[in-house]
Amino acid sequence: MSHLVTLYITTHMGYLTSLCGVAIKAGLGAACGIVYAMGGRSAEVQRAVKIMAATLSGVICDGAKPGCALKVKSAADMAVQAASLAMKRVEVSGENGIVADTAEETIRNLGQLNESMKDADEKVVELLRQKMVHPSPRSDSDTTQTPAS
Repeated sequence: MSHLVTLYITTHMGYLTSLCGVAIKAGLGAACGIVYAMGGRSAEVQRAVKIMAATLSGVICDGAKPGCALKVKSAADMAVQAASLAMKRVEVSGENGIVADTAEETIRNLGQLNESMKDADEKVVELLRQKMVHPSPRSDSDTTQTPAS
């Protein structure tokens, strides 16, 4: 289920996206897979998609880097929460932001939002190039680290 939903979203957004693929595509897919594993049906899957879109639609891709691990964790945490909320019949209204009345319409809206972010993409690339030309001095505190287990 998770892979199928992720692939479906990819047909609307593409492979390289302005919006974070981990948060949007994989996160929504994971939420749907979790709902399915919890015994949910179509109604719960629809709710999970809308909850995830309402929560994570503003997460952008700002280049592959160690910070992506934080986005993976955030998306995974939210996928579990969205699945749990969807199973409890919590729903985000189609009147809320880019969320539509159905999961399919919501996914199309995500695709349109992604398509409209070409200027943001160009700005991210510009900022990354500036870092390559003028790297800032780094200290150990600049690196992303996870807490020790």
